[in-house]
Amino acid sequence: MDPSYEDLSRSRHSCRYCQKIVIEPSASVFNDTSPWQPFKSFINSFEFCLREIVDASENNCVLFQRIVRDLAADFFRDPPPDVQWCINNQSDRRIRLHIQIEPATFDDINSDPPYTCLISWLWEWANEAKDTPVWYGVDRVTYELCSEPEDPAAELVKQRPQYPYITSQITFRFVQESLRECDSHPECLFKSHSFSDPGPGPYRLIDVGSSKDGNIHITTAKDDMRYVALSYCWGNDDSMKLTRALLKDWKEVIQFSLLPKTLKDAVICTRRLGIRYLWVDRLCIIQDSEMDKDVEIAAMPQIYSGAYLTISAASANGSGDGFLKTTKEVHEAMARSWVELPYLSSEGARGLVTLKLSKSCEDFNSPDTEAIDSRAWTMQEQILSRRLLQFCTFHIVWKCKVREKIGTSEAIEQSQPAWSQEKIVSQIDSAFNSWNDIIERYTKRKLSCPGDKLIALSAVAQSYGSIHSDAISKHYEILVQEQNSTFKELLTPYFAGIWRYEMPFALCWWRPWDGNSEFRPLLQRAPSWSWASVDGPIAYYESKNTGSYNTKVKILACDVNLKAPFQTYGAASRGELKLRGHLKGGLQLHHNRSNIDVQDKNGIERIINFFPDARDDQLDHSGRMITAFALQMGDSIGFFWNGIRDLRGPYGLILLPVKNKTFRRIGFFQADFDMGFDKSPLQDITIV
Repeated sequence: MDPSYEDLSRSRHSCRYCQKIVIEPSASVFNDTSPWQPFKSFINSFEFCLREIVDASENNCVLFQRIVRDLAADFFRDPPPDVQWCINNQSDRRIRLHIQIEPATFDDINSDPPYTCLISWLWEWANEAKDTPVWYGVDRVTYELCSEPEDPAAELVKQRPQYPYITSQITFRFVQESLRECDSHPECLFKSHSFSDPGPGPYRLIDVGSSKDGNIHITTAKDDMRYVALSYCWGNDDSMKLTRALLKDWKEVIQFSLLPKTLKDAVICTRRLGIRYLWVDRLCIIQDSEMDKDVEIAAMPQIYSGAYLTISAASANGSGDGFLKTTKEVHEAMARSWVELPYLSSEGARGLVTLKLSKSCEDFNSPDTEAIDSRAWTMQEQILSRRLLQFCTFHIVWKCKVREKIGTSEAIEQSQPAWSQEKIVSQIDSAFNSWNDIIERYTKRKLSCPGDKLIALSAVAQSYGSIHSDAISKHYEILVQEQNSTFKELLTPYFAGIWRYEMPFALCWWRPWDGNSEFRPLLQRAPSWSWASVDGPIAYYESKNTGSYNTKVKILACDVNLKAPFQTYGAASRGELKLRGHLKGGLQLHHNRSNIDVQDKNGIERIINFFPDARDDQLDHSGRMITAFALQMGDSIGFFWNGIRDLRGPYGLILLPVKNKTFRRIGFFQADFDMGFDKSPLQDITIV
């Protein structure tokens, strides 16, 4: 082990408060065990007064800070609802904490690392008479427990500490070995892995020179130049970006000392790997030239798929944070998230276990946990890259088309087939669901410029269309036969984030209602029927609920006006969708309700579930009702949206009239009864 790791074991948090929580299994938990279940689930209970818990949190016990946060979130279940009221008025009231510990499994469904412990914080009011004890608790959370091999706790906790990486020779040896191995993978060769048809790559690159030459400069890219691409969050630091005025000077020299730390780290990393050229958007794209930005954005598939390696500054919130970890930074991070707890065996032997409060060892199927995973632009960079090196908070992750592995202080800790979450699948039957998955994950991310909603995904859309051209054509042929409409005249494959062959099913997206929906953007970036017209995460109505091509509408025509005519996958200024279907009017909507009163086919008043796309000016006046229309998209044949109860009824879009036979979408609905759509004549309408 690198000498810089020798004293990391002393960085764990430990204080007089958390030392009162002792992990104490009984002898029976080790009966009838197996290699994949080293012990049985058990519960340890501890009693504290509320004031003591709050004092521990205020005195910087990281464990009790987490407990207080969970208690505060859970207090609404037991009056009084305000935790601060209890602290001020009932500080001596006692709480009993129950810590439930059980081993995780490792199989095809649950891929938590073996011997990871699932810990549930449960609590109840202590010493209060109740007919039946009432336990409260937040959802179960996966924390990793680990112990040293010679510690008595090793009988229970088989996982050994995997110390965070510190930037050292070990770090770059791990990366260089991974690169050499990847170079031998036929699947990872550039020609066999290109995400799109051959096209122009980057126009400019950064020549990083050598470590002896501190400064860097811009050079014109050539086909034979091997380069590294950087994926990172800009953050609030808007300095050191290429402009037309700086282009001539930067071709001569860029002062290394003036670069934000993330960019400095990228230069250092590129040099340490023995690669001369680096691509960074803010240094290689002229930021005050719309033409240059349009050309380079259109080339993103080639830029990232053509890079020899993409470095992801995953842990950096902004360009000033950096991603190469020093010993001091690792010590501080461990003190905030690794807690040392006492252990007492059934035979009285005392030891120590370490509880990791942060996701210091994320499993491969739980991405989107680092700072970079919250930004929309970086998703396409992750998907398009042939191989990706992620510098995370506690470890580095290597991903190529064949291998995915985690590097910590002791090099490789885990390995398995790669691209488990971000991959673009090629099977025909999976093409539709694959795009849905991409959109659902993409819409959870944030954009500093809302107008980039479609632009930031354009490279993925372009590559997706290229990879799935055969699958799309076959789906399209089937759809034309099923629709029996003039849909075959639509030559454009992609409309504001929706693929031609997915219609009409891709129109069945909905916004999970969280009570905090925002208004639609003032600057229109997509028609109302596109998911790109709203902010926040969206979900698709489950295909298992709709059956195969179980649709009640026919697409007649679709037209989208692009802001940049040559960018088929870019932003849209407006769009019209013409279709034929059953329309039901007279629905009364209220601005603060998530359901709608309607009449079923027998004239009986019933309720349907309404999922608004966004807050609406026409609905955002207290007490105001407005008349809307429901367009049936299909009949459900599966389960209700929450998967709890059977659902047999129509689903579709909620529309508001704009003018004669023209509507705009404002939401999605589901019903579990016959709404009488068959009694309504088919109508040709337009949605804008």
